[in-house]
Amino acid sequence: MVVLFCIEDEKLVDCIYTDLDAQCELIRVDDLSTIERDADVSCVIVDDTLDRTALITQLERITADAEIPSIIVSYNGDDQLAGWASQHPQCYYTTKQLLQSGEHNIDSLVDEVTTVSQKLQSQDAMAAIGAADEGIAILDGEGIYTYVNQAYASSYDQTQGTVIGTHWQSRYPTDEIQRFHTNILSAVDETGSWNGTVTALRDGGKTFPEALSITNLDDGGYVFISRDMSNPVQQQTELQVKDKAMNEANVGMVLTDPKQPDNPIATRIRGFPE
Repeated sequence: MVVLFCIEDEKLVDCIYTDLDAQCELIRVDDLSTIERDADVSCVIVDDTLDRTALITQLERITADAEIPSIIVSYNGDDQLAGWASQHPQCYYTTKQLLQSGEHNIDSLVDEVTTVSQKLQSQDAMAAIGAADEGIAILDGEGIYTYVNQAYASSYDQTQGTVIGTHWQSRYPTDEIQRFHTNILSAVDETGSWNGTVTALRDGGKTFPEALSITNLDDGGYVFISRDMSNPVQQQTELQVKDKAMNEANVGMVLTDPKQPDNPIATRIRGFPE
């Protein structure tokens, strides 16, 4: 765990070094403005020597944009900073006096704020998955659904509750299951992913075309991302994408009508003169 700190008071710095877990890598910085989203940082500890408005601006960028939790250490107490921190779960507030008296422990504060941050990020990710238009499912190493969003369940005319805990094979006809074992999953195991179209089964046994993307997970499980291609809106979207791709290609293409005399050009796509 990497912890950055921007602290002026040397006694407080000594306190941080003493309290923080030995496994943490402490790095002292003079300026928080250079911290970026992709920085390998678990937490930031900062004092309140900076102007309050400027400090809050920096902390909002760090906690919201860079998604790095932070701890404010106030030298003399600041009710406004404390109030701001109380409204931001990824930011904790303490004082120099509380740390030096032992009432607050910096190691415990770092552990708490990083745990809260991880939970919030997981909740945000799951909320985004749940609201996605595409069907998304997570399967364990045995092929059992451990999570599906509503779009995935709805494409099979089922609910999330009736899908979770079942095997993926229950949603595909026998010949397609054979194809999965023979071609699709072996390709996933070899390359890490597979994309294509399969035939899926709705709850009543009716088949439908499904665009499917499969990615393997480190624990041996899979992520399925699917689209119901029998949906006219989805089909139109696919056609629009293909049409855009053809029109923006750096090659020419024409479509002719052999049913008409002299086989005239019916459609001209960029790349050929008129």
